[in-house]
Amino acid sequence: MFNHASRLITNFLFNDIDGVLQRITGTPIIAYSPIMDSTPRSVTVHSGIRILTHNKEINIYISIIDLPQEQSAALQNFFAELSNNVKNIFQLVFKKKCSTNYLPYYNKKIYVLHYKKIVISIISDDREQYLELLIPIDFFKSFSKNINSSSSSELIESQVLNFFKNPQWMIPELLFLFTALSNVELNNLINQLQRNNFLTPYQIFLIIQAYPELSSLIKSILSKNIINDVIQFNKKFNTLKINRRDIAGGIYSVEESIYFIVRGESDIGYSQFLRSMQKIIQSSLNFDILLAKKFSDWISDIITDDLLYATLSVTEDVVTAQALSKESPSFIEQFRKYISETKMNDIRQLIKQELPFDKILHARINLLTNYRKHKMKRIHIDPDRLEYLIVNFCKKSDYLYLLLSVGWFTLSTAMKGMNKKNTARVLPHLPVSARILIEDVLKGIINPNILHDEMQITKAKISCVESILQLYNDGIINLDI
Repeated sequence: MFNHASRLITNFLFNDIDGVLQRITGTPIIAYSPIMDSTPRSVTVHSGIRILTHNKEINIYISIIDLPQEQSAALQNFFAELSNNVKNIFQLVFKKKCSTNYLPYYNKKIYVLHYKKIVISIISDDREQYLELLIPIDFFKSFSKNINSSSSSELIESQVLNFFKNPQWMIPELLFLFTALSNVELNNLINQLQRNNFLTPYQIFLIIQAYPELSSLIKSILSKNIINDVIQFNKKFNTLKINRRDIAGGIYSVEESIYFIVRGESDIGYSQFLRSMQKIIQSSLNFDILLAKKFSDWISDIITDDLLYATLSVTEDVVTAQALSKESPSFIEQFRKYISETKMNDIRQLIKQELPFDKILHARINLLTNYRKHKMKRIHIDPDRLEYLIVNFCKKSDYLYLLLSVGWFTLSTAMKGMNKKNTARVLPHLPVSARILIEDVLKGIINPNILHDEMQITKAKISCVESILQLYNDGIINLDI
């Protein structure tokens, strides 16, 4: 099975561990257990990571089982080198300070109490090897206040998934991001922001007001002209009447711009982590859609929408056969009415009854994705469709996904003239700092002339509609339509 929570936790702690294991062992198949109970016991461990927050010491242990000594040593080197990376990721995701250090254990007996475990299997033709990650409950408490020492593994998995499926964690906090990046990466990021007009002297002034401890770091990167412009704002501080609301909005505008940069093909280290996590999250969201109904009910929906032929025409026959393999007789009879006998025979010949269940699930997700894409093609890219789509969002997090798809300025421009009831649907589900900016646009404080620029409002609405349809196609949001 997919075990997305385990994959997210492992990728969080040891980014790209799949690739590392495949390179070290030469084995392409890596499987994850669910998060499981670990009874109080003594266990032999070979590496560890210690995370220290202001009130907790979190020790994560790794047992390496049945790997040759050379491969085991290579893995230990990988864990040792990741210690500082764990610190940066922990701070960026949870927005709290910590320190980390590597625990160079080798065949050390440790007594574990209040721990959970994740087993990573490295599967080859002639043997199976393992890594066992031992993770204390205190680590999982960072994901939810609902987790305590007696929480079941199932509850922990659910809370971990809920945390990562709410995309607010992906917006980096400047304080932690700027200190996490190397000088080269920070220079690169600042240059990209300035080239795209995402970082003005006024915004730099606001950043320094919020985080004076970053002042020297930021000034070491900026040109003298920019520094002088920032100093001029500082001289006018009393006349500008800057308040906390202004600072919060200004900081968010930069953080959102940074998110847009790092979510793409950026060479900033955090970008790779973000993309790998998003890939797992999207897989989990697609899995949720599949399990929302019985597969037979999904097929009925496809037939009712008169999209069976269209869906199968863009789905490879082997994928369709895999999707049908456990329930093929009943589906074949249904399909006869909508596709040719030749097509049906081609699919039937490819059906294998003894297919692994994870392959069946992947195939069904593929089939449903094609169905959803065809369903969305029926919705015209029309600015007037925006409110209709927004009122049919299924989850609170869907509004945040839209925000992070188009950005606060486009969303606020599209919301100009929107029904107040529908505006009230959107705003409460957005981060407070983003809401400040959007409210100021709607009130005419920011860009007051926008109300009279119908072309810009229409363009923003179309952009939002396109983004909503794409988010639906990708399985990231759902719509009650």
